Amino acid sequence: MNPPSNYTDQALFRDHETSYLVASVLLVTAFMAAAVWYEVWYRGSDSPLETAAAVIRWVGPAIALAVAILAYREVIMVFAERYKAKRYKEGRQEGRQEGREEGRRERDALWEAWLKRRDSALANNQPFDEPPPSARPAVGS
Repeated sequence: MNPPSNYTDQALFRDHETSYLVASVLLVTAFMAAAVWYEVWYRGSDSPLETAAAVIRWVGPAIALAVAILAYREVIMVFAERYKAKRYKEGRQEGRQEGREEGRRERDALWEAWLKRRDSALANNQPFDEPPPSARPAVGS
């Protein structure tokens, strides 16, 4: 069972997705600018074809790095969702256990109160016709 998804989780996911895409575009743009600057101003390339080839050589690793960053983010998101689902499941099991314990305490308190009333009536030689708690309808149903 997956945890309930709400708007804030989805908005947070979109915000992070956008920031990673912007960072990737900025990274590739920075590498392109550096490549053009180096080829045109520093090396003094004469041919636009040489400049374009150099830019491709420079930008290739930047694109690979951007793809690696986006893939890393996706992997982290998968593990985060699994962790979130596991913690949700553990919380549900813990809540069920606490609910059972609380139900037992309430049931025991009902029986103890009923036994005290019955013993009090018997000690005072009074009739006691109250049904036991197990014969009454369950609370909340």
